[in-house]
Amino acid sequence: MEYDPSSPVLGRKYWMLFKKRWGHKLVTMRGQKFALDRSNALTYSNVKQMYDQVYDCMVSAGVAHVTDEPSKDFPGPLKTKYHLTHPEMCLVVDEVGSTSCQRGDGHIGGQKYLCEQGMVPQIQASHSNERHFTTLGFTSLSGHPVLCLIIIAGVRELYEIETGIDIEAEVVGHPSDPDYFQKNRGKGKLFPMGPECVYNGKTIPCMVRWSPNGSITSEILRDALHTLDHHKIFNRSNGKKPFLLLDGHGSRFELPFLQYITNPDHQWMVCIGVPYGTSLWQVADSKEQNGSYKIALAKYKKDVVHKRLNLMMDKPGIVATDIIPMVNYAWGQSFVRVDKNLKAIADRGWGPLNYCLLMNPQIQATMTKSESESFALMMKKSTTSDSSSNQYTTINTGSFTTISTVT
Repeated sequence: MEYDPSSPVLGRKYWMLFKKRWGHKLVTMRGQKFALDRSNALTYSNVKQMYDQVYDCMVSAGVAHVTDEPSKDFPGPLKTKYHLTHPEMCLVVDEVGSTSCQRGDGHIGGQKYLCEQGMVPQIQASHSNERHFTTLGFTSLSGHPVLCLIIIAGVRELYEIETGIDIEAEVVGHPSDPDYFQKNRGKGKLFPMGPECVYNGKTIPCMVRWSPNGSITSEILRDALHTLDHHKIFNRSNGKKPFLLLDGHGSRFELPFLQYITNPDHQWMVCIGVPYGTSLWQVADSKEQNGSYKIALAKYKKDVVHKRLNLMMDKPGIVATDIIPMVNYAWGQSFVRVDKNLKAIADRGWGPLNYCLLMNPQIQATMTKSESESFALMMKKSTTSDSSSNQYTTINTGSFTTISTVT
């Protein structure tokens, strides 16, 4: 039907009644700017291809099993032929950037303050001595933390920053004692060190590295995998290889990292996820890890500044030696929670291997006709082509909630 420019224009009253009539399904809201590159990359076709290729690589690495036909026996609303058999051999990780100052810290859980009408609560915050740092929490698909890597911005490596200083800890002995550092080193002590991980019976200390801007490099990423291999936490018998899922940061494509993972003495199976969609498929970008970590970090900084103000300290602000203590606190509120990690992993289709993100409305909106037909056949409730077509029609008309809760 062609548009007729001489036809009457619908008025405001019609628009208001239309919104009222369809209010149970339609809402008006502000638009979100969406990068053209991202919109081109985050499609059903690309996400489906990512899942297929990552799952196949898991099978090749010996950490997953594939059946001849898709099965309804595995958890999730979609049929899948992949079964994760060695989640303890599979790792996911991403960077979480932070600073030592409070500039840019959000409200902690929507915290509010009581004040007089017309007034704005004034909260003292530390804005000086800003030091950028990045935390990477290597997590296995079994939900357990494997390695904490902290990268601090700087060229000169300072040992007191790497160990951290907890000014509230009780000091044992005198600085002139030959064993002063040993007596005051460890969790809850003057020099707390970073978070340790116990995995497969091995204790893996926190790894601290430096870079000019506090971001990951190919050499640092290589050293992280070397550290894990040094502790021999993976069982490489029967040809199994450790599996690692990463995003497309440039450090993943440089020679130091590539040479290490392809070395026959310690090969890794590494996959790169679809670009521009990391907020959806990356475990570290979840509210269970990234979100909880940043909230805990902001809370720790707020509490530290408050305590130092009460002590009337000359310089109550956050300093670089506070980085390790604050990471220790935030780590305990995020990456170590196995049950939350498992939820973030399951929500993204990495355990069980069930294409979970294909249920996302944003991704389904990019389906072609042939893709919608193949998707309908993946649904566990689909039995015939007719019912599959009807099922997809139901999905398109907004019944995502009903379908996404099928187990």
